[in-house]
Amino acid sequence: MRTLGLDIGGTFVKWAEIEGERGKIRTNRSAEGVISVIRGLIEEKKPDRVGIAVAGLVDLEGRVRHSPNLRWMEGINLRDEFDAVVLNDATAAAYGEYRAGAGRGRKVVLTVTLGTGIGGGLVISGMPFVGASGVALEPGHMIINPNGKPCNCGRRGCLEAYFSSYAIERDYFELKGEKAGIEEITKRYRAGEREAVEVIRAATKYLSIGISNLIMIVNPDIVVLAGGLAFDIPDLEDLLNLDLFGIQRTEIRKAELGEYSGALGAAFIASDNPRLLGT
Repeated sequence: MRTLGLDIGGTFVKWAEIEGERGKIRTNRSAEGVISVIRGLIEEKKPDRVGIAVAGLVDLEGRVRHSPNLRWMEGINLRDEFDAVVLNDATAAAYGEYRAGAGRGRKVVLTVTLGTGIGGGLVISGMPFVGASGVALEPGHMIINPNGKPCNCGRRGCLEAYFSSYAIERDYFELKGEKAGIEEITKRYRAGEREAVEVIRAATKYLSIGISNLIMIVNPDIVVLAGGLAFDIPDLEDLLNLDLFGIQRTEIRKAELGEYSGALGAAFIASDNPRLLGT
């Protein structure tokens, strides 16, 4: 059986086949553009099953209910559009890492995806946890400062408003007075530029608070850091200062499947058993 997994992000659609090829295609940030890319891949690869991961709130019917960073996908039912298994990208990443990555052999795998926004996925004893309506675990919109900075979701003080690509770009501009994209800022961070180091270390303090809260609630065996920012900040694990009780012995590791953990996770769920999502 040939299975194709796709991961819809803010800039690219990433695709992967289990034990096969993988790649990514830049989109024009529109629903029509994303749907065209997916149709083209399905026509080219001719898979027996398709799994689609999306950065946002996805209900159990396969509809994108809300996505602060993919507004153009809201309201689209991708299951009906492509006869596919559809799930949140971080849930897909967690399952991918459980099946073939850093979470192999673990009972409770928590994945936090770091990029344009922050997502979360949880696998317990081989079962993805999606909640009553499919939209569980959105740590990026955990309020850590009720009167804090504005978030793309419209609220204030979300974790994502402090640690995300757009938050770091904003804070860097405020500190240095120079606009720079996240790739350039993380490059300058690795080179030791003072402003880049200051901004990223300040952002990481908030990420530490968020991950500490998640660990206290979930008690995972391992926290897997996925997404572009997890890899663009090479010493991220060392920067995290987690405030935990001694009994909470939780390993922190970066995703072994790299930037394709979401696409591969979607492929694994479509291949293993779509009913793992409770649909």
